[in-house]
Amino acid sequence: MVKTNGDNTLMLKVDGTVWGYGLNINGELGINNKKSVEESLPCEVVFPSEIVIKEISLGKKHALALDENGEVWAWGANENYVLGNTSMRESLVPFKINGLSGIKKIECGDYTSFAIGENGEVYSFRIQ
Repeated sequence: MVKTNGDNTLMLKVDGTVWGYGLNINGELGINNKKSVEESLPCEVVFPSEIVIKEISLGKKHALALDENGEVWAWGANENYVLGNTSMRESLVPFKINGLSGIKKIECGDYTSFAIGENGEVYSFRIQ
């Protein structure tokens, strides 16, 4: 799986690891810094070692990942609270969104985030 926002690209490998390259201005690559990553040298997104990712999504300044246990991870800029928490601070590495489990699908808009639960419920993260 490959997702891009024009400035950054994330790739999900079959082993459940996530790799990325691009401008990384807002920490969208989840590599614990804001350094640009050359296209020929993708870097691995920093998840705890036991986490296996099965889906990724990339917004304009943030990203989401869904792990094999139905937990959602977020990182990048937190404009309008798109990272699913009440902090306006960015996150340079993925963190698990508290209180959100049993998720089957995720998607990022430019400045929004969505998750669909196992019973079809829809969660949206954006405050105007």
